[in-house]
Amino acid sequence: MASETVSEATNAESLTDRYDRLTEKLAHLRAMLLMTHGNPGPDFRKMADNYQDDYLWGCFALAQEAADLADAIAPALYPGNAGREALHG
Repeated sequence: MASETVSEATNAESLTDRYDRLTEKLAHLRAMLLMTHGNPGPDFRKMADNYQDDYLWGCFALAQEAADLADAIAPALYPGNAGREALHG
């Protein structure tokens, strides 16, 4: 399934659907980051620099998608406030 940005999601997408997508993105990010430290860490650091960069770029992309989904959910949770500001005070 192709990755979909929040802006591409339809207005009819429910809050539950967005929450499900958010938790999916966070689960993927968590799994990817687990491969960069602890026991798997040395293997990660043995990869060529460009592979490490691409891998971490993928982590960043997932984190950005998760942040965008949180911004899309925030107005429903905090009416009258917009986006990330509502979530972070």
